Amino acid sequence: MSKQKQKQNSIDLLKKHNKIIGKFFKTNYIMLFWFLFEQILFGISFILFVLNLFIKDVEWISYSIISICLFLLLKFTYTNWFAKNKFFRCIDVFEYDVKLESHKFKAKRAMEFTPIWFWIYIIGANFITVIFINYELKGFLEEHKILEAISMSMLNVLLVPSFLNSFQKLTEKNDGVDSNYLNVIKNQYFSNESLFEEAKFSEHCLNAVFSKNDLTSKNGIFVFTNKKDLNQKEVEKLQKLNENILEDYKKIWANYYDLLESSSSLEFSKRKVKNLFWLERIYDHIFLDFFNI
Repeated sequence: MSKQKQKQNSIDLLKKHNKIIGKFFKTNYIMLFWFLFEQILFGISFILFVLNLFIKDVEWISYSIISICLFLLLKFTYTNWFAKNKFFRCIDVFEYDVKLESHKFKAKRAMEFTPIWFWIYIIGANFITVIFINYELKGFLEEHKILEAISMSMLNVLLVPSFLNSFQKLTEKNDGVDSNYLNVIKNQYFSNESLFEEAKFSEHCLNAVFSKNDLTSKNGIFVFTNKKDLNQKEVEKLQKLNENILEDYKKIWANYYDLLESSSSLEFSKRKVKNLFWLERIYDHIFLDFFNI
């Protein structure tokens, strides 16, 4: 195969799977609003800080910088301490509206996905914010050493755990889980093309069983069909729903298999390798959430 043909095939492959993956991402507009609002405040504090370097002895600018930075840092501390620092987009694998005779509910599988760039940006922006507020407080409390010491100590107590937690988020992973997934499923994808074709439901559809690979899905992905609490019609309806959910995962696996199979025989530029890595990371995220490994 010529280099030009390989290049075109790699472009077509990435374009195809970028389109597939793009359909899974849903935007949380409330989270997006808060993110944009915080960036506007950060931009204002940056402009005021630069302005304050050239215009001396303007108290309202210092007050404004300290107030904005304090709000941003308190928000950063709160979201890190209570694990609420979420990206404004999530992965929605499936979503079904279900209506039984006396119940209505939504069968949905959504998972958080925070890209690395987001954590790097959050850490960097808040580090700059710390510089702003430290600079302003030192100048503002220059003649009040005790207040300055108290303020700096409080900031350190609040922010050190927050930054440590953020750095941990960048590096955290479950090596055992990842290793099992990689060794059993991903790295042996060539032997797993029919992985989902032989899947069967356990009793009451608690999970899906993959006997050849000695794997099961996690509980809670499929809808539990307890025959003691449901009539026959409802059980059949939920079983059909579970079959549709399994079919969704089967299609996703078929797409992932296509990506792995096709990419193994193609060459990619450095930029396209990053795109390929990102696509694989999304697929891996979906199946790590699916399999009980």
